Amino acid sequence: GVVMANAKEGVAGAGEDRQDPTPRGVRALRDGPQYISAAAVVVALEDDAAVAQSAREAYAWWQDGSRSSDLGSGMAGLVGAVLADACASVWSDADKRSHAERLMDVHSHFWSLTNGNPHTVGNNWWAITHTGALVTALAAQDHTDADVSDQIEWAAQRLLGFTKHFGDQGLYHEGIGYQSYTVSHLWPALAALETVQGMDVCERYPGLSRMAATQLTAVCERETWS
Repeated sequence: GVVMANAKEGVAGAGEDRQDPTPRGVRALRDGPQYISAAAVVVALEDDAAVAQSAREAYAWWQDGSRSSDLGSGMAGLVGAVLADACASVWSDADKRSHAERLMDVHSHFWSLTNGNPHTVGNNWWAITHTGALVTALAAQDHTDADVSDQIEWAAQRLLGFTKHFGDQGLYHEGIGYQSYTVSHLWPALAALETVQGMDVCERYPGLSRMAATQLTAVCERETWS
């Protein structure tokens, strides 16, 4: 349907326009996050091995170990983990191990301080980066010889700590705009945590279950609710 059509449009041609490096010394992949995400959708729905292989190679080139911004690495970690899940049925064991190496390279970025790193639990940066840290380790854990359980626990606990910054009605203190950006990463990470560890996040933090309704109330015109 529409989702597949949009995904195929996102895959076509994208990922081939590579700039090496950008002025900041970081490799750039045209529409990188959108391309990797679109490829994941195509593979998940059609088991397209050619798209899966092309996306893995593009991701490996894009995330070659050079340091992106913290927020950029968070996004790269999330889409890389989604790609790993989508391609699990079509990648070879060697492909999975190779991709796991790239994911753990991204993960390693979050263990060092940078000038752009406020390292403040009340900032959206915390959710974006610790989402990247958590999902990369979760996606890589079965395809690496390294024991990444400590990395998973570290990221999970720090991300769960962040959820306390949503009030009883699920509203976030930095405002609606930042809330939308934050939860675009936070929710996938919490969903992954629920899947892997069986944790009911909304039972633990009830305000999160009210987030959608209160956010919609905040952005819609009043007559919408009359």
